[in-house]
Amino acid sequence: MSEVEGAPAERRLLAVRAGVGFVQGLVLFALYKWINHIDPIAFGALTTAAWLFPIVFLGAFGALGLWTLVIWTTAAVVIAGGLGGYAAFEASGGPTTFGPNPAVIFIGATLYILHHLILPAAAERRWRASYERYFDEAWMDAVRLALSTLFVGVLWGLLFLGASLFKLIGLSLPQELIKQGWFAFPATTTFFACGIHLTDVRVTLVRGTRVLLLSLLSWLLTVLTIIAVAFLAALPFTGLKSLSAAGSASGITLAVCAALVVLINATYQEGQQDGYPPAVLKWFSRIAALALVPLVGVSFYCLSLRISEYGLTPQRINMVAGASVAACYAAGYSWAAVRRGRWMAPLERTNWLTAQVMVCLLLALLSPLADPMRLSVSSQVRRLEFGGLAPAQFDYAFLRFHAGRWGAEALRRLESMRGSPRAGEIASLAEAALRSNNPWDRTAISAADRARRFRPLKGSVLPVGFLNQPWDDPNDPASNCTEKSPCPFLVTKIDNQPAPEVIVFYGSFAKVYDRPQSGWRFVGTLNGPLCSDDQRAVAEGDISTTPSPPHNDLMIGGRRFALEPYNVCAPTSGREVNDQHSASPVFAISRPRATVK
Repeated sequence: MSEVEGAPAERRLLAVRAGVGFVQGLVLFALYKWINHIDPIAFGALTTAAWLFPIVFLGAFGALGLWTLVIWTTAAVVIAGGLGGYAAFEASGGPTTFGPNPAVIFIGATLYILHHLILPAAAERRWRASYERYFDEAWMDAVRLALSTLFVGVLWGLLFLGASLFKLIGLSLPQELIKQGWFAFPATTTFFACGIHLTDVRVTLVRGTRVLLLSLLSWLLTVLTIIAVAFLAALPFTGLKSLSAAGSASGITLAVCAALVVLINATYQEGQQDGYPPAVLKWFSRIAALALVPLVGVSFYCLSLRISEYGLTPQRINMVAGASVAACYAAGYSWAAVRRGRWMAPLERTNWLTAQVMVCLLLALLSPLADPMRLSVSSQVRRLEFGGLAPAQFDYAFLRFHAGRWGAEALRRLESMRGSPRAGEIASLAEAALRSNNPWDRTAISAADRARRFRPLKGSVLPVGFLNQPWDDPNDPASNCTEKSPCPFLVTKIDNQPAPEVIVFYGSFAKVYDRPQSGWRFVGTLNGPLCSDDQRAVAEGDISTTPSPPHNDLMIGGRRFALEPYNVCAPTSGREVNDQHSASPVFAISRPRATVK
């Protein structure tokens, strides 16, 4: 942005920008009031355009000629409205909420990059402007947006402070006033527009802030480069096994790549000039640029492992796009680091080309071309249908609550599956997911899957009723077991009832289930923690019962354990037990804590 000269011109510019901000606030308030009376897809398009178009206009007005301004702002409205409408279409079926959804952040990023590809080129009247102008426009506007946001935040802090002051003397009207939507929306957007104007006409101050910020960031490059190089140096000794086991490895390495790219650019700025940057920062920039290559390779490696094992998810698709962008930076920056000539000069062309790659990827991800939600649903359902995943292991809650329209359609299709026991199990689980009301409801576990979640000890066989019984979710013995990590169980007699008990081991503790009359139920736990030696003894089957009249105890690797009843009321006398539990003599068991024999 160029500094506006002359008070009359500055006042006209302020009036236009403040007016745009005020109208934006009124439109947002109107949409807020009519949220339940507008089609959700139209609502998504209108709110996205109302949030983003004025910001684009505020940045373009006064910097572009009339026709370029009209063409670019019209295109911005089409992009924002179209992508916002598609995001609402994709999420249809869920509740309509007011405010920017996560897609608005990425739509805004797309418009920001396009804005700073168009304005410098239009100012210099050529397709590719000088790098100095691209750099100046992009970083200046980033600082202006940050300062304007801070300005609005301070404004609201002062408003709430003033309202609290009036409340001290019994006047609550100011506090009620600032909470009203008709005041809050126009006040926020108008002052944001004023913040944009003030930072525009005080270019020298903003540029000074930018220079200071970039200078500070450039020295942080040394810290992060040392960390990245140390990590890469340690990798051959630790191996990639721990990386492949960590689900967040690709995300963390990509975050390091993004930070390195920002810090390298903070160091490079407009290129070497007036002895800046110093030689130490030049060398660290080269090392950081070369470190990007293996870091991107690690990200792709970890992503490929997760995708091959668990399929696509929206997060993994977005990270593939992020890794692709990082690969563009790594290729260009590493070439700039080793090339002879002006220090890191190829970085300039790399930034310009990668910005266009980012725009293309963002437009694809935000549209039907490469919709992460649609691709993820297709990938996960394909794994289920072609046997790559057991029916009970599939995440039906993802389709029901986190995959929008595509997930709902996939669940309805799975619900209609017929033709085999496996298809029937899938249909039953899909139907249960469609009936659930929140993502925390656990999908019912089938008897077949329940059997696969247990591992017998000493030839024990689970009773049929234990497998087929519908359990309440908190007490379901299989809820903390999986097919990959089945829970050991033992069927044995502890009390003096004819039917045996089922003891299920969950690492450091064990639960006991009994069937005194109608149906199996949880009756207690073993009366001591299972230490590492005890857990090893359970895994090896070193477990038996030992008489302890009139009942039995368990011997696990040489240690004695007794049943500690669950929810036992205190007896009214030495001989009596509360009637609520008298139906099962198990509840009368009272033994000392486990001791080493």
